[in-house]
Amino acid sequence: PDCIFYDMYFPWTVDIADELHIPRILYNLSAYMCYSIMHNLKVYRPHKQPNLDESQSFVVPGLPDEIKFKLSQLTDDLRKPDDQKTVFDELLEQVGDSEERSYGIVHDTFYELEPAYVDYYQKLKKPKCWHFGPLSHFASKIRSKELISEHNNNEIVIDWLNAQKPKSVLYVSFGSMARFPESQLNEIAQALDASNVPFIFVLRPNEETASWLPVGNLEDKTKKGLYIKGWVPQLTIMEHSATGGFMTHCGTNSILEA
Repeated sequence: PDCIFYDMYFPWTVDIADELHIPRILYNLSAYMCYSIMHNLKVYRPHKQPNLDESQSFVVPGLPDEIKFKLSQLTDDLRKPDDQKTVFDELLEQVGDSEERSYGIVHDTFYELEPAYVDYYQKLKKPKCWHFGPLSHFASKIRSKELISEHNNNEIVIDWLNAQKPKSVLYVSFGSMARFPESQLNEIAQALDASNVPFIFVLRPNEETASWLPVGNLEDKTKKGLYIKGWVPQLTIMEHSATGGFMTHCGTNSILEA
């Protein structure tokens, strides 16, 4: 091999690259702004200042813009005491070490979206940084059709969309990483059903739905709303003339695809 192109959660590949004497390129899915914020939170630790209340806002220093957070908005790994080390913390340390040992970093973003943060992050990092996104722009229509034929859900989705009025459907998807308690999913489902708006609500395959999902709606294209478990052709759905809105967890990839 001439090069290893790897996801951040495979830090062990840096040792293989060293053994083979080939470059290793880290692929980051999120925008430069996200990584800039995470970097400065860990370096400057503004969320660790004494007597900081949950409701108080603090500024993340050093960024091109004034960005404020509250403790309640931070992830658990940032909020917990420093002496409570988890397996995830150890993984992040390995990720950081492997990043420093890599030849460079590639981001799925583009300069015009966040020029100040592209310039800022490239100065921060020792490895070289490039961006070549959004990758969704280069998605092959042929491959998309192949994927549609590989998944049972997709014919249901496309047929159902074809039967809807233009710009009438709300597409609801919270990505593969966001986690919602069953009670919250139930509330979202009830609100969608009460809205009288046609919708597609995508759920992960392992999502517990038996106790709250409206009876008969799962993968039933005769209903006002369509609940789908598993993979769906997101780009195809958002490009469809019937789709009028997108309810999202605001993940970078979903925003770029939209």
